[in-house]
Amino acid sequence: MSGAERPVLGVLVAGEPHPNARSLLIELRRWCTPRAADPASVATRAWLALSSRAPGVDVASRSGAPLAVWVDSSVQAEEAARLEPAVLLTGSPALAQRLGAAALLIPAPADLDVAAIPVMPPFVRKRVRRRFGLPEHMVIDLRDGAPHAVAGDTALAVTAAAIVPARRLAGALAWGTPVVTDAESAAGLGARDGAELRVGTPDDLVRIAGDLAADETQAAVLSRAGRRLVEKGREPDRPALEVARRLGLWVPAAPAWRGRVDAELADLRTPARARIRQRLETIMAGVADDAPHGSSRVTDAPSRHLEDSALMGLRAELARTNSSLPEPYAPSAPSLGMRQRVRRIAGRVRRRVRRATRL
Repeated sequence: MSGAERPVLGVLVAGEPHPNARSLLIELRRWCTPRAADPASVATRAWLALSSRAPGVDVASRSGAPLAVWVDSSVQAEEAARLEPAVLLTGSPALAQRLGAAALLIPAPADLDVAAIPVMPPFVRKRVRRRFGLPEHMVIDLRDGAPHAVAGDTALAVTAAAIVPARRLAGALAWGTPVVTDAESAAGLGARDGAELRVGTPDDLVRIAGDLAADETQAAVLSRAGRRLVEKGREPDRPALEVARRLGLWVPAAPAWRGRVDAELADLRTPARARIRQRLETIMAGVADDAPHGSSRVTDAPSRHLEDSALMGLRAELARTNSSLPEPYAPSAPSLGMRQRVRRIAGRVRRRVRRATRL
C-alpha cells in the first residue's frame, strides 16, 4: 500500500500520553498514518483521543468517523462513554477487566520474549519428573525467603505447580506452569482466579498449590490459559491489530491459502458438498493469512509447512475416501496419473510422520 493510499488516523493529544499509548501508535503505523489533526478542519478515516478531555474530542465524536478514547480511570471511562466511542483503550489490566468488552487492554512494550519460551504441558512435566525421580506432586515456592526463591527456569518447566510472586509471574505462565499467586499480583497481569491461575491469601497459597498439583485436569486448563494470557499481553501488535479493525483501518482479506486448496480439491474432482471440505476448513482455521497488508508476519514458515502438510494429508485421505462416497456425490474415477501422484504424496506424508516421531 503506497503512502498516498494509507488511511489517516487523526490523533487528539492532551498532555503527556501514557507510555503504552505511545507504543500503540508505533504499532498502528503498520496500517495507517497517525497524525495530529483538528477535527473541525480535517477529515480522517478514524480518530484516536489520548484523553477523554482532549481538545476537539466532542467534534470528532460527531464527525461520523470511528473514535477510540484512551482512559486511565473509571471517571475518565464514564466521561468517554458519552462520546459513544468504537472502543475504549487503557493500559490498566484492572480497569480493562471492570469495563469488560467495551475496553481493550493495551500492554506495555514487550519485556519478555514469549515466543522463545517453549510450553511445557502438565503431562510432559509428569513424564520428566518420573524420569528424574522428582516428587509426583512437586510444588516450588518462588517467594522471597522461600526454599526455592532462586530456582531457575528448569524448575518452572518441570514442577506440577508453583507459588509465584509478581516479578516472576509472566515468565512462569509463559512456561505453562500451573501458578498460584496473590490477588494483587494476578490483577497486575490481568489474570483471573480459576481462569488463568489460582489466587489465595499468603496463608492459603501452600495449600492451594498442593491441591492444584494433585488436580491434573485443572492444572492442564490453567497451563494453557495462562500461556495464552501472556502471549496476548506480550505481543503489542495483537491489540494494535484489534484497534485497527474496530476503527476500520484494516479489513481482513480472504485467506491466501484458499485459492491453492480449492485448486487441489478441484483437481481431485471433490464435490462441493463433500464432508472433506468442512474438515479442511477446520484444519486450516489457524493458518489463514490474518496479517495486514505491509506486515512482515503475513505467513511464517511454520504456517506454510502446516499448509503443505495439510494439503498432502488431504490428498491422501481423498484418495481413500472419494471412491466410497454415495451417489450423487461420488466423483468420476481419477486418472492413472492422478492416482500415481496421490500415492507419491501419501508416501511423503508417511515418511514425514516417521521422521517426526523419531525426534
